[in-house]
This record gives sequence, C-alpha cells and structure tokens, in this order.
Amino acid sequence: MNQRAPLRVMLPFAILVAILAVSTASIFIRFAQNDGAPSLVIAALRLTFATVILAPIALTKHHEELKRLTLNEILLGAFSGIFLALHFATWISSLEYTSVASSVVFVSTGPALGGVALAYLFEGTSCADSHYRVGTVARRRDNYRVV
Repeated sequence: MNQRAPLRVMLPFAILVAILAVSTASIFIRFAQNDGAPSLVIAALRLTFATVILAPIALTKHHEELKRLTLNEILLGAFSGIFLALHFATWISSLEYTSVASSVVFVSTGPALGGVALAYLFEGTSCADSHYRVGTVARRRDNYRVV
C-alpha cells in the first residue's frame, strides 16, 4: 500500500477543518462574549488550546530539530509569540466594539495595508523594496496584491 495514500485523504480533511475553524472563530467568540466571558480570557484560552493540541505533535515529530535551535531562534520565537498573543487580545477585544464583519475585514486587510504603509514610508529605499516584495509574495496565495 502506498504510504502517501493516508496523506491524500487526511490533507483535504485537515484543510477543510482549518478553514471552518478560522471562518467561524469570530462568531463563536462573539457568542462567548455575549455569555459574559472576558475577551482576554477568550484569547488566552484560544492560545492555550492550540498549544495543548500542537505541542505534543511538535515535540514528538520534530524533537531533534527543536534541540538544535539556537538561543537567538528561541528568543525570536518567544518574541513572535508575544506579538501573536497581542494580536489575539486586541482582535478579540475589538469584537466587543464593532460588528463581526468589520472586525474580520480589519484583521484580514492588515497585511495588505502594512505593505502599502511600508512602501509609502520607505519610498525609494532598498528596505521598502525588499520587505514589500517578501510581504507581497507571502500573501499572493491568499490573493492579497498591493500595487
């Protein structure tokens, strides 16, 4: 039996589950807020559940890679995690003050607006050109194109 066969079955299913989870997250967050759950608790629980689910997988399948991480890479990961937590805290809190649709639009267009701001603020410098291209290439698959 082909070892790739389970992957061909599981990958579309995993992508479907991920799309459904991301697409409905703001609605379920709004329901939780309406039931009295504080936004910061919702954000903390969201990250905690993701860690509880993903950490065992990462530790078992990528144990050797994790052992080879340098201190600089660990600090960069921790710094990125802080910004992810800040993102979730502010985004989930925004659902208390605006509609779900407006909040999702602001969060989804953030990378595109960041590319426009970078190109405008650093116009004519090599910094803007290289970072703008990297950001644009990274978002092309999601159909974000900044001209």
